[in-house]
Amino acid sequence: MATGHINIHFKSLTNPQENYVADYEFNDDDQDITIIPILFNDALALWCHNHLEAFVKISIDDLWSRFADMCTTQTRRKRKPRSQSIRKSQQCVSNTQKDVRCRKRTAHTEKCWIHLAKQNNLRIKPSNVAGAGKGLFAWKKPITRGKLISKYTGRKLSKKELDKKYGDGVAKYAVCNKRGRCVDATYTTDAAARFVNDSRGTSFQNNAKIKGNQMFKLKATKKIPANQEIFTSYGNEYWE
Repeated sequence: MATGHINIHFKSLTNPQENYVADYEFNDDDQDITIIPILFNDALALWCHNHLEAFVKISIDDLWSRFADMCTTQTRRKRKPRSQSIRKSQQCVSNTQKDVRCRKRTAHTEKCWIHLAKQNNLRIKPSNVAGAGKGLFAWKKPITRGKLISKYTGRKLSKKELDKKYGDGVAKYAVCNKRGRCVDATYTTDAAARFVNDSRGTSFQNNAKIKGNQMFKLKATKKIPANQEIFTSYGNEYWE
């Protein structure tokens, strides 16, 4: 936080029309910047719920501590809950028609949207499910039943390691098999399959399934028309 100048104003108890501009000190511990004003007695008493006797009954050290805590609380920014999805950007891994690596950058799968569409017949677009974020769609061609849609790649973990990482929380981008082998696709540049949503609670139907032993794969369980969103079951454990 870069600070040029701060004025801290306090009203006088004896003269409400008069404002104090308090001097201040900075206490920077590399984590929080605490602003400690040097106050007049009646200004400090005003902070103590407008009761002057409270200033007498409470030790000055305790008052300073309480005021510093209040300043720190007010100036500390509230952080948003950390998302399990980590946005990452990288150069597209596909080659152009000139057999030169594509120069476009991508934040969704390892391929740019053009090569993902042309080579895999897939698109990443806003989901038809409200509040679900991005979704995975078939592009211009229908996907036949049983066809491989996308491999599910990411960090390989055991079920024990996954539980240790997320604790009681749900690993939103992880898939596991019955043998306890898991893949955690936290990065947005992992496989396209990480963007597939579950149709549970909607009017849509699941049309794909993720299965695998050494390698997890997303396969179509029915014919998926062009431009239609792809859905798969997350399993009951996800929704508990």
